[in-house]
Amino acid sequence: MQKMQISIKPTAIVKEAPIGYLLRLIIRNGLTRASALVNDAQLNRIIKGIDSKVPEIDLLLPKGFNLSSVQSPLFNLSLQLTPKVCPECIRESAYYRNIWQNPFESYCRIHKTDLISHCSHCGSLLKFEPALLQARCTNPACHRPLKAESSEHLHLSHEQISDVLLAAHLFENSGPIKSSKYPRIPDFQHALILGYSLLTDIGIAKNWARDSILSISGNYPKNIANVDIERLLGQLKTNWPTVETLKNETKQFHIRCLSSVSEVWLSANEACRLLGVTIEGLVKLASVSLIRAQTNARLSIKSIVDISPLFTLFSTNQMSPAMEPLSSYQPLLWRNDVEIQDVVIAVHQRKLVCGYHPGKSLLDSIYCEKESLQSFAKEHFNSMNERMVDIDKAIRITGASREEILAFRKRGMARIPKWAGFNSDKLVDFNDVLNIRKLKNQLTLEF
Repeated sequence: MQKMQISIKPTAIVKEAPIGYLLRLIIRNGLTRASALVNDAQLNRIIKGIDSKVPEIDLLLPKGFNLSSVQSPLFNLSLQLTPKVCPECIRESAYYRNIWQNPFESYCRIHKTDLISHCSHCGSLLKFEPALLQARCTNPACHRPLKAESSEHLHLSHEQISDVLLAAHLFENSGPIKSSKYPRIPDFQHALILGYSLLTDIGIAKNWARDSILSISGNYPKNIANVDIERLLGQLKTNWPTVETLKNETKQFHIRCLSSVSEVWLSANEACRLLGVTIEGLVKLASVSLIRAQTNARLSIKSIVDISPLFTLFSTNQMSPAMEPLSSYQPLLWRNDVEIQDVVIAVHQRKLVCGYHPGKSLLDSIYCEKESLQSFAKEHFNSMNERMVDIDKAIRITGASREEILAFRKRGMARIPKWAGFNSDKLVDFNDVLNIRKLKNQLTLEF
């Protein structure tokens, strides 16, 4: 970079974005393209409000700023990396306002017009180029004046914009939400219109919900078929006209295709909730290849996993008339500390015969005969060699209440395990659990 290129150094304007200052610097020094002064990497750093690593420029740039306290599930930092502008503001004073980089800001409060992200003449997306500060299209083949637009129904609060951007993302992308560091919303206007229509138009909401449900094989339980809808409903910050419609669609019976088991990618957190397992249970399923991870890294709540191998296992299982869903055996499972991954792995290893019919959840979809499940549960419980369990598990195994467990503790019968470490007061020695269980059985028989 030659020093003569920045011989003129304009004064920064109050509330001017660093990228806006760079564009003015380029214009004042007689340059026509951003690439004439910085490379792509340097430009991206300046857009983010961080040092470009070019001292001559960094000394001139306005400092970073905090744009919004609203949290979005789509990104971590509220600093939009793609431009949107009010043409009228630029024509009055040619500089790029830092508020325009706020991803939750959709309109100009002065002129009551939309912040535009594309040219209405040629449809090209705007770029951070000097033409932007002339209120012109940044596509050199067009370069026509940018036209102010107004969609009063899209003049929304920051929380509403967060909802709209999420809805637009889910409308166009199936699969788990992957949070990025910065928001990249190339066509902000399009995203607003798309997301707003999903949240306010009953017909569009119904069609999207049904398409989402029907895109998932009928081999999956209902709660998994509803996952995209639940992703949206679970993250909304404000109320919208189509919320009840979307909720109703999750309750409807939709006939889905029972062909091959398609891949379904979920965050590990979603997989745990939908399958009814803990992260430890998910790790066990992954260890026998019934869950497929996106990477070889150790599974965590933030991992992305494919649950289709588990349902491929069950897709050909037939039921006998004597079989009942696992959900009807809940007390038996709790009492013997049998979790759903234990049943699934036993089926995989051919230690237990189960039928399968898609229900509301996995627990409602796996069917067993009572005698065989009892035999498996007893064997499973007798094979346990845990040194300690948490109080919630002790309650399930013994049938005692929390108050009774704590009362047993006061009597020295529900001891805190030695060297239990952090949260030790929430743990119980496993041998004490067995003794309490025997005592509860005796009391029940005597009664």
